[in-house]
Amino acid sequence: MMPEEAVVQRLLAIPAVTAIVGTRIWLVMIPQSPVMPCVRVQQVSQIDEGLHTRGSGGVGWARVQVDAIANLTTGGNGYTTVRHLTEVVHGDGRGPMATGLLGWKGLISPLTITGIFSILDGVAEITPDAVQQIRIRRDYAVWFSQDL
Repeated sequence: MMPEEAVVQRLLAIPAVTAIVGTRIWLVMIPQSPVMPCVRVQQVSQIDEGLHTRGSGGVGWARVQVDAIANLTTGGNGYTTVRHLTEVVHGDGRGPMATGLLGWKGLISPLTITGIFSILDGVAEITPDAVQQIRIRRDYAVWFSQDL
C-alpha cells in the first residue's frame, strides 16, 4: 500500500467525511460527470529514508494532495459546501484520536502512519468553463514506516 492509498482509507473511516461524500473519494482520476461533492487524493512526491550499511529502515514521507470538489451550485452554494468538506477532512489535529487527517497517526496495514501534517493550507480554485466546479486543495506530509 502506498501513502496516498492509506489517506483514502483514513478518509473513508471518518464519519463526518462520508456523511458528505459517501464513498466518492478517488485516487488521481475522477470519473466523468461524478456526483458532487467528492474528494480526490493524489501523491505529489515521496522521499524514502534510503539505504545505509545495515539496510533500509523502511521509513519515509510523502506529499499527498487532497482536493475537496463541488459544483458551484451544490447545496445552493458550492463554496460553503466545499469549505465545510475541507474542514472535516482536515479535522482537529489530536493524534490517534484526531477527527480528520491533521495530526492523525495509526496503522493502515501494512503502513504505520506516524503522523499527517499540513504543509499547504486550503487554496480555492474555480473552473471558469462549463464544468463550473470549485475545488479547495490542501497538501499533507504523510510520515510512515513499514516492515521491509
